[in-house]
Amino acid sequence: MKKLLATIVLLTAIVIPAQATDGFSHTLVTLPSDPHIEKPWFKVIDNQADWEAHFYASTATITYAADTAPVAPVLDFENYQVISGGLGMRSSGGYYLAIESVKQVGNNMYIHVLNVRPGSNCLVTMALTYPSVTIVVKKADKPIRVSVSELIQQCAE
Repeated sequence: MKKLLATIVLLTAIVIPAQATDGFSHTLVTLPSDPHIEKPWFKVIDNQADWEAHFYASTATITYAADTAPVAPVLDFENYQVISGGLGMRSSGGYYLAIESVKQVGNNMYIHVLNVRPGSNCLVTMALTYPSVTIVVKKADKPIRVSVSELIQQCAE
């Protein structure tokens, strides 16, 4: 029986002030594919045109049968914004990003992300991958602070 062991290593951290925090509701958006961007990246999207450009960039490496290509959903950018980021190119599968929390503290929005990577014993796809995550949050004219923790998945032999 295989066991999955997890080790959490803090890569970067932002200390959240000891004042009242409000959890932000967020919705995970699944893109057709991860955008093929080679370096780590982060963007805030606040209009439909930029959202469509981002969405369709994720489909650029996929061939679809006639009339089957996904269409970018229309979003309410009066009240919401899209936040997206990625690790850049990785040499194998087994990597992904997960949102642990989105909180408002004072005049800042704090997003905590888990960077999950495979341990040395894990079997992974031997192909280039571009792990990313995209969420929709209520629009807030607040600085966004991102912290990242690394989660290493150790797979039993």
